[in-house]
Amino acid sequence: MKNIDLFEYSDYKKYLIDILELRGQSEKGQRTKLSEHIQCQSAYLSLVLNGNANLSPEQAQATADFLNHTATESRFFLNLVLLERAGTKNLKGYYLAELDKIKKERSQLKNRISTGRELTEKQQIRYYSSWYYAAIHILVSIKTFSSIKEISSALNLSPAKVSEVLEFLTEIGVLKKKANQYIQGEVNLFLDKNSPFINKHHTNWRIKAVQSFDSPAESDFHYSGVITCSSKSRNKIREILLKAVESIRAEVRSTESEEHLQVYTLDFFSLIDEK
Repeated sequence: MKNIDLFEYSDYKKYLIDILELRGQSEKGQRTKLSEHIQCQSAYLSLVLNGNANLSPEQAQATADFLNHTATESRFFLNLVLLERAGTKNLKGYYLAELDKIKKERSQLKNRISTGRELTEKQQIRYYSSWYYAAIHILVSIKTFSSIKEISSALNLSPAKVSEVLEFLTEIGVLKKKANQYIQGEVNLFLDKNSPFINKHHTNWRIKAVQSFDSPAESDFHYSGVITCSSKSRNKIREILLKAVESIRAEVRSTESEEHLQVYTLDFFSLIDEK
């Protein structure tokens, strides 16, 4: 079954034809159900999809509801409809700019994933100073690694260092202590790409990735490649990588039990100075 991404469409009618056809593979009568939902005749909907008629703004909003769009998807779809309805060049330019704005907002990873509270600057300086703060923070979500001794053995760190890190993580609220065991507090921390600590954060894990080459596990996967591509393909590849991050995070949230501490890094950048 093909994947349909609303944000790759510039014509809302083409999108509707494709999405209704896809949905119809598992549930028939999608066009009829849509026309009933937006309160219009099936003949008029056919005219919209195959002719010169357009959905009204109200019908567009109802269509977004029928398709279970997110808030961002609803904004984008409505602007596609309004673009098609616009009668002047200036108005079309306005809606094109709005569509471009939404795409740029989506390109920012922090707008596509749920984020937790931010640490203070002082807390960030320490948290991102070394890989083991984040490693210990996440490792305790695995029930078999909830004590100093277990964490120390797993990460090859001294008990004294683990104890120091656990105390700090508990103080800032990302971990909680119950008896002699540690559990997750507020797990989902997010570091903005403009943060002064982002380079250190990326460097910490790239170094660990390089170190993993010396003792690879069966489940490890490393890939590096240099390519040439068009601007259109470059934007599409970036979108694929962003979707991969979203999919990974969704999979992590849905997991029923934690058994492994994994690290994943993604790099996609230009080697030449583009001016």
